[in-house]
Amino acid sequence: LALGARRPDRLAGLADRIKAAGGEAVAVETDVRRRADVARLVATAQESFGRLDVMFSNAGSMAISSLDDVRVDDWDLMVDVNLKGVLNGIAAALPVFRAQDSGHFVHTASTAAYKVVATQAVYAATKTAVKVLTEGLRQEAGPALRVTLVSPGFTYTDGISAGGSPEVTA
Repeated sequence: LALGARRPDRLAGLADRIKAAGGEAVAVETDVRRRADVARLVATAQESFGRLDVMFSNAGSMAISSLDDVRVDDWDLMVDVNLKGVLNGIAAALPVFRAQDSGHFVHTASTAAYKVVATQAVYAATKTAVKVLTEGLRQEAGPALRVTLVSPGFTYTDGISAGGSPEVTA
């Protein structure tokens, strides 16, 4: 596995656990908002393992709040991570997959892409965009590439409490 995430200490710990269990893993500090970081992750996978088989875009921000709060920085963060992060993954992996004539994109949306609730309008918009983008990619992929969308329900992660209105995320 070529693992990418923003927190290098936690990332290295995960890679170490995989190796200790007999697997192979490399850790690459990656912020999906930065195209160069995602390209470096893909290049590291190719250098380490000779190819890239799956690009799993799973990073996310759920800095939810009421629209009346006008938390524009949180909106920007959700757009940059949830949508542009997926686009950066596609930009990095698609040329590699085309050259290999194989590859699998896996994108994480959310049940919020199907049902919008108060305080989640921007989050739901980004996840709906991921759903639509993934369907468009699937239509363009052709027979050599696979495209999968995963839409989990609410999952408590560190990202839930990062940003957003305290009264909504508590």
